[in-house]
Amino acid sequence: MASNYIEDAEVLRSKMFKGIQSATLFKLFQEYPVRWIPEPVVYDPKTKKPIDPVTKKPIDPKNLPKPPKPKKGDPRFVIPIRRKPQINIKRP
Repeated sequence: MASNYIEDAEVLRSKMFKGIQSATLFKLFQEYPVRWIPEPVVYDPKTKKPIDPVTKKPIDPKNLPKPPKPKKGDPRFVIPIRRKPQINIKRP
């Protein structure tokens, strides 16, 4: 009889642990910073030059703004710190 209770408790403990892991994973997704994505450059099929989005005419590629360069030592992607969840089970 006691072994049934212990098995049921282990099943419940594993389900609770999965719930805690999913909650921490969801929290990490929310904390992840939004990355800046530049607007795509549209090219003219005939001249192969970029098209100005306002005037819809080809422009000189030298006049395009250069994309920002990452600073030296910055990682490409921000990696959040992973911590192991702590489960404190109080037993009588």
